[in-house]
Amino acid sequence: MTSRVTLEVSLPILHALLDYYAEQGTGHNLADLADVAISEWLQRQRAANKPVEPKRFFWKTVFLLDGTRLRICSRQGPHYAEVVCGELIYECEAVSPNQFVTASLRNVGNAWKAIYVQLPGDTDWTPALRLRHAAMGMHSARRNARLNAPRRRLAVRSASCITPGGSHAARASGSCRSKSSASCPQWRCAWESRSQPACCGNVPAARRRRRTGRA
Repeated sequence: MTSRVTLEVSLPILHALLDYYAEQGTGHNLADLADVAISEWLQRQRAANKPVEPKRFFWKTVFLLDGTRLRICSRQGPHYAEVVCGELIYECEAVSPNQFVTASLRNVGNAWKAIYVQLPGDTDWTPALRLRHAAMGMHSARRNARLNAPRRRLAVRSASCITPGGSHAARASGSCRSKSSASCPQWRCAWESRSQPACCGNVPAARRRRRTGRA
């Protein structure tokens, strides 16, 4: 059973709760109605205080946050558009960068070269082409990092099979055995399929007799 405590409320709130209880005639008592009211208020407060991720407008490889301003200079003067709720708005209409250029310059042009961008919190205007080159550079760096990561792991794994004084070819031929070859499945299989080499001290008796000239 849920424990109950006493909570003071103002007299107008108590009258409003009693009036609602008399009008609706619900099957709950006053304590249950107070619990429901407080629970719903807490849910609304948590939802209102939850941080909202800002929306973005994606322009090819460049993404622009809400509040970003775009500018185009023409003979008639500057023209401005702004990113609002993830859309590019120019003269109260959602447009694309190319449509913004066409509406401002009255002809078709390269949007990357014609548009200047002012990011939220900045006072300077940056050419859109510069932002595009920076985004492409970051994308290429991340792609190269992903491609080179498996190669580095493969190189480390191959290097672990090499010991000082030995080589892949030497161990594959069975001329020398090292501790690392036992931990490497590739060289262990090659080693186990051959007889022990002379450097390990296990020379067959027939070979010793041939060396010493005995029958």
